[in-house]
Amino acid sequence: AAVGTVKATDGNTEDVLTYSITEDTSSLFTINSSSGAITVATENALDYETTSTYAITVEVSDNYQSAAGVSEAKTATATITINVNNVNEIPTLTLASSTQTVLEDIATTLSTITVADPDITTLSTDTLTVTLSMENGTLTAGSTTDLTVTNNGTNSVALMGTPTNLNLALSKLTYTGTENYNGTD
Repeated sequence: AAVGTVKATDGNTEDVLTYSITEDTSSLFTINSSSGAITVATENALDYETTSTYAITVEVSDNYQSAAGVSEAKTATATITINVNNVNEIPTLTLASSTQTVLEDIATTLSTITVADPDITTLSTDTLTVTLSMENGTLTAGSTTDLTVTNNGTNSVALMGTPTNLNLALSKLTYTGTENYNGTD
């Protein structure tokens, strides 16, 4: 991904400028030696939640050679600050198993569902909404402390809260099939 371009000027218009990164403790960036274009070396390597700002040092050299062929190159350096913009990452809903086998007419705990969102830290008050639906049974969230719950004990339950509180409720989620129902739900 493109980050930006460093531009330098030299009074000697015949000099060819060459750009290089001389300091990058993250090793996440590269520079085009001819154009000065800075890019991210590895796609998806930047994560705002981990590091929101990077500093790199760029050097430009005029590669000057004297008439006798002796290098008399002049260099200049600059520290470039790269700010990472936050994006809304996709939350995840994980099923430990996509198939659950339950006994007919008996409430069964389905402690196999968890949710996460890379944008929400454990100390955050940001929330997620999880909606679970069944055709032939009911779902009942276990712990509903600090959650907004809609239609608990029906075939379509919506839970809203922090990932921590949602995961606690989902760990105690029970499913009860419609009376005498046998089959996939």
